[in-house]
Amino acid sequence: DAVLLSWQAPETDVNGDELTDLARFEIRRNVVERDRAAQFETIAEIDISSAGSKLAQYQYLDRQITPGKRYEYNIVSVNQDGNQGAPTNVLRVTFVGAGSLVESF
Repeated sequence: DAVLLSWQAPETDVNGDELTDLARFEIRRNVVERDRAAQFETIAEIDISSAGSKLAQYQYLDRQITPGKRYEYNIVSVNQDGNQGAPTNVLRVTFVGAGSLVESF
């Protein structure tokens, strides 16, 4: 069982300028629990700084999930200086197997 995240690389930075120094993506996850504020933790980093050419599409497979739980994900771009971009919209997954519910907000 797993959740597959797929996204496109950003083309501009938070100021709208062309993005030229993208170094990595941080994949963050929050396990949704009643009466607890969201606590996103970085579960993986994808280093793209050494890639000869940047891909247009990236993926990450999260295998550390439990059926019946709700998860929220977002992805943050990080440049070569360590500056983070704005996180993506939150993707919420209620994992129940093949018929899982996915919401984006």
